[in-house]
This record gives sequence, structure tokens and C-alpha cells, in this order.
Amino acid sequence: LKLHKTLCTSAFLPRSTYLSCAGGKFNNPGGYSLSAEGADVKSVVFLRNGFHSNGEVSFHSAVIGGNLDCIDSTFDNPEGIALAADSIYIGGSALLSNGFKAAGSVSFYEATVEDELCIVGNISLRESEHIQIDLRSAKVRVLQDSWLCCQGNRT
Repeated sequence: LKLHKTLCTSAFLPRSTYLSCAGGKFNNPGGYSLSAEGADVKSVVFLRNGFHSNGEVSFHSAVIGGNLDCIDSTFDNPEGIALAADSIYIGGSALLSNGFKAAGSVSFYEATVEDELCIVGNISLRESEHIQIDLRSAKVRVLQDSWLCCQGNRT
């Protein structure tokens, strides 16, 4: 799946469904490559298995009933925000691990993650940037930033 600029703003997906962009390629350099701002996904969001975005991916103010799964994914927006999950509600875990890469900042500003936020990846910015991962005012039950979260272990 290769798409240019995809918008799912304020989308609603019934409880029995999920949003899967696994293996997808989204391209809109300097703009939104995938916008699901305000989306209500009752199950899981898959941005995994080779998912690649060239541009900003935004889930600002979205509600995800299950996990946000970004395992083995690449987010490229080196001049700005690569993954925006500001004010998001995640009923499960946010998995940024096992091959997760971001060129640009990752923001979970004012996010709520009911289970764990697992950050094990390669996040790079221009040298002039100072914030790589913005967790200001975020509410997270467990923050994992080691290989343990990738192995299914809990501490």
C-alpha cells in the first residue's frame, strides 16, 4: 500500500474493527502523510511490519481502545514532528520498539496510556533540536525504555 497524504480526521470505527496500516507507505514530505486526528478506534491501530511514513503522522486527540502498535516502523520528518500523539487516549499500550525508527520528534504531550509506553528505538533529530520525545503532562501507567518491554516481561 503506497499512499500520498491520507486523512482520517474524526473517523469512527466500530468496536469490532481496527485500523491497520501495517506495511503501508505514506508520502507527503513536510506535511501530514497520515492524519487520524480525533479518530475513535475501538480496537488496535497497527503501524508496523515495515510501515513507513515520509511526513508527519498525527493521532492528535484520538481515542484508541487497544494498543498503538508501531513495532518495526519508520517515521521520517526530520524538520519537525514525526509522530504526534498529543492528547491521545490509548486504552492499552503504545509500542515503539523492535525496529521503531523516527527522524524527527515524537510527541505524547498530554497523552494518556492506560498500560505501558514502550520506547525502544532509534530517534534522531537535527542537531539544533532539543526535544526528542515529548512526554510533558503525559499519564502513563508504566514507562519502559529498555529491551524488557520488547520481551513481554514486566518489572
